[in-house]
Amino acid sequence: MKFSDLFSFSRREREVLNYVDGHLQLVIKTVESFERFVRLVGKVKWEDASSEYRNIARLETEADKFHREGNTKIAHGAFFGGIREDILNLMEKIDSIADSAKDSAKVLLERRLDDELAAIVFNSSHMIQFVESCVKAVIALHDVVKALGINRKEVLSKVHVVEDFEEVADSHKEAVKAMISSMASKTDLLSIIQLRDFTNLVDNIADNAEDATDVILILVAKGYS
Repeated sequence: MKFSDLFSFSRREREVLNYVDGHLQLVIKTVESFERFVRLVGKVKWEDASSEYRNIARLETEADKFHREGNTKIAHGAFFGGIREDILNLMEKIDSIADSAKDSAKVLLERRLDDELAAIVFNSSHMIQFVESCVKAVIALHDVVKALGINRKEVLSKVHVVEDFEEVADSHKEAVKAMISSMASKTDLLSIIQLRDFTNLVDNIADNAEDATDVILILVAKGYS
């Protein structure tokens, strides 16, 4: 990918931005693994879900390494001028997506849900579409990052796609929460709390993707100032 069209980037700056792209590609793999994990929970395949969680954790660790290395490159170089903090913020938002995926999965493995409850909740259309929308928001974010190498108009058009997926995810999140609340009298309180925590953590995936686009909009504004 080339980032030279929107900004006058030096070779070292383009190197760091390619790090951002590589970082995001790892994060996409992490959330796609998380989506598989959720489907396995819906099928009540706990051992397979545990195995998928280990894959999520491995990818999240790799993403963390990318994040640290990117930060180090920026910290040790006298470049990026007025957008240094924005690039660091963008990388932080991207890394938070992988963190949210790992934390969400971990919540479900800390205490095994009743199999019947797990099947009902995780096979529901709202839960499936909620998770799918979060993953699509992250993939759409990658399109926004790639658009930095094209032009301002392309970036702005791609940003709206991320926002749309975040809104869809938010709508399904509310439906999932309503479903969980409706089960309060039929299951134990700890399971209700666990499912609510899970839902809130998953929501952070789409929220961080949208927050990352806000940072990109700042970069675009500065690039055209």
